[in-house]
Amino acid sequence: MAVGLVAGQLSAASIARYGGVHVAEGERALAAARASGVLCDDGVIAESDRLLLMAELSSERVAWVHVAAARHLFAAGPDQLAEALAHARAAGAAFPLTELVAMADHGGRLSLSFHDYRVACDLLRVADESDISSDFRVQAERLCDLAVALDGLGDINGARAVLARAVTLGEMAGDAGVVARAACLYAFPADWYLGDPRAAGLLQRAEAMPLDEADRVRVLAARAFVENRIPVTVIDGQQTSWVTRPSAARPYADEALASSLDSDLDVRALALLAWRTTHRAPRFLEQRRVVSAEALDVTQRLRYPSFQVEAAVMLAADAIESGDRALYDQALSVAR
Repeated sequence: MAVGLVAGQLSAASIARYGGVHVAEGERALAAARASGVLCDDGVIAESDRLLLMAELSSERVAWVHVAAARHLFAAGPDQLAEALAHARAAGAAFPLTELVAMADHGGRLSLSFHDYRVACDLLRVADESDISSDFRVQAERLCDLAVALDGLGDINGARAVLARAVTLGEMAGDAGVVARAACLYAFPADWYLGDPRAAGLLQRAEAMPLDEADRVRVLAARAFVENRIPVTVIDGQQTSWVTRPSAARPYADEALASSLDSDLDVRALALLAWRTTHRAPRFLEQRRVVSAEALDVTQRLRYPSFQVEAAVMLAADAIESGDRALYDQALSVAR
């Protein structure tokens, strides 16, 4: 019974699994607990009885149960990952670090794919803090995933802090793709950071490395965003006034859009957003509507939270400028 309580699963199967006994032993334990009045028919145990039962286990035994529960739950599916992490933390030093990092990495990416940003953030942070290897490429890729999770939670400053680390680690690993991904993510998260000199510096570091075509397009799109305006006044890290210079940024955006026709969705999304941002003049309205509509479709399929908002607001602005109220309402509902 104590094993089941530590594992958080009072069933014959869980007692057998985590206690290393036959399932019949788990059934006998439950029957004895019910017969003695410790376990009520509704499965409730008084807190005093719970503490007395758990005190029967040594600290080593408790840690072993937490390790076993964590291993089982990490493999049980995305809805069990938060509980798995809680058991892994409770196990402390009994959980091998390399195994914890591998499981937290996998679980974090899985949670991210299901858009569970809170759990993804917790798992990826644990992996980052526990990783004692010198594989800088893996560490940099993990930080990029962590940044996406933080962005999904609305922590833009936290996302940019880990992305700056990712660029440095990617350079140490000599991986141009990771550097480009991190630098581009750094440039995009929120509109008020565009034109940020640090973002420009990170992109220049990426450009100095040998990039493949997809990464080159990513960097071109990000450069279009960053070069589009220069901040004049910055208060608490947020631009409050700036000078726009679309003539300097449009060549980057034009080339990125033309080069991204056969690219992956994430590359295409960056190119579309960059082009729309740098072509705001009235003469581009019809083309803007087409680009904004495609940008919203692509970003919704990608489920990048910040990008979805950017694309939806852009389409809403184009719709109201052209007098299409129905399209405006539709785009605004996505943004909300």
